[in-house]
Amino acid sequence: MLIPPFPSPHFRLTLTLESGREVIARPVLPTDRERLRRGFDALSDRSKLLRFFAPHPTLTEAELRYLTDVDHVHHGAWGLLSSEAENSDAIPGIGIGRFVRLPQTPDAAEFSLTVADEAQGSGAGRLLLALLLVHARRVDIRSLLGLVEDGNTKVQGWMRRLGLGPRRSPDGRLFSLPTEHSAWKTSSASSAKALAQAVAQVEAAWNTTGAHQAV
Repeated sequence: MLIPPFPSPHFRLTLTLESGREVIARPVLPTDRERLRRGFDALSDRSKLLRFFAPHPTLTEAELRYLTDVDHVHHGAWGLLSSEAENSDAIPGIGIGRFVRLPQTPDAAEFSLTVADEAQGSGAGRLLLALLLVHARRVDIRSLLGLVEDGNTKVQGWMRRLGLGPRRSPDGRLFSLPTEHSAWKTSSASSAKALAQAVAQVEAAWNTTGAHQAV
């Protein structure tokens, strides 16, 4: 039986962006299909291109089903929401992050991040990555692999500032991130300390909240 690493599908974490703004993080559920559709439709063409590496104007019903009907062990996904969006399905989320375990390499998974255009640069992507790192480690995934489109120099720069060197791929640049927290705590790379702080924030919230949400 597959058991997600949190006690309830209604698990919620209250986290803080760099600005001090509080946001809600929670696992993606099948009921998030329409929220995901609206959020994707609101993305710029550029953001959609960087996510799918090709023009992708809308999500199909099959894609929406795949992206929201996840087991959170082999396929994990988290949404980041404002407090207003948490209480209204009509308000799109801030961003979403996911990982999909590789069948041929069970201790590794591919990951992706998507942040609403207006929230880019707020630190939301870093929080989503921290959520994935913490979650993945709890289901015995040791590394997250991120494929970054060649033209996405902003994210490539972020990965390099984390101290990561990419491998060339036919579709872009492939970065490998260890899920072990100590890898970020001890790194001297310029952005690794901020990621370590985000991971520590997620772990603290997870440990505290998990004790009270065992439904």
